[in-house]
Amino acid sequence: MFWILVIPPIIVLIAATILSLFVSHWIYDRSDLYDLSWLDTLNMGEASKVVNLHAGFDETSEILKQKLHLDNLISINFYNSKAHTESSIARAQEPINAIPSLKLSTDDLQLDSQSIDLATIF
Repeated sequence: MFWILVIPPIIVLIAATILSLFVSHWIYDRSDLYDLSWLDTLNMGEASKVVNLHAGFDETSEILKQKLHLDNLISINFYNSKAHTESSIARAQEPINAIPSLKLSTDDLQLDSQSIDLATIF
């Protein structure tokens, strides 16, 4: 009788974990999410000013800079350890690319009005 009560929840937990991993793999690793193909329709010049907002794990600034042939890309890290307490975001604070990020609050991004040609959030 004990096994009848214990095994079904374990099977459900294992199935849910496998499904979650499969969906994450499909969305982030197998899809064209980071191809950013929609950028191909934009007519951005090298002098365009683009801002990329992220919470520390910046996988897209380098892609944006290469794809749009930008000289002026501003990468902004809005992570705040007091407001964003998720451990996964805290672990993502190590830089993964050569583009430096400004650390700004989401309450005050300190950007001049009408000074940005494109803003992205990832």
